[in-house]
Amino acid sequence: MTPKTKYFSEDSSGYPAYTGPEEFRVLGVWITGDVQLSPHTVLDMVDVIHGVSTGRVEAPQELSGNAFYVEADRDIVSVQNEFVEHVADEFTPREVLDALLDFWQYCTLVVPDRVTEDHATYLEEHGRDPLTAFE
Repeated sequence: MTPKTKYFSEDSSGYPAYTGPEEFRVLGVWITGDVQLSPHTVLDMVDVIHGVSTGRVEAPQELSGNAFYVEADRDIVSVQNEFVEHVADEFTPREVLDALLDFWQYCTLVVPDRVTEDHATYLEEHGRDPLTAFE
């Protein structure tokens, strides 16, 4: 694997792989497995997690994807694989946002055209840019 960002690399098949600290492995597996290389979904997740943590969005928020169930509250984000019970953990919203923003950076490296397109679409659909809070 060739490192791309702080937490994510490309595996030998060209797919994203989590390569960050072990304590965030469940978080990384959720991002690579459910969020995948979808910049639009990254923006959705950043918007929801940040919104809940700041009180802009009502808490808790429940999110589900291909294999994971995520519940975001103001102080904690629970990530649970729906098929493998022991693949679960809790993180602070800041930890989740750090990983999602790092994955956004990974996306800019491996699918830059899609990032540009999805970012523009998100701005048009929602009228706000969830990334501005982190600039």
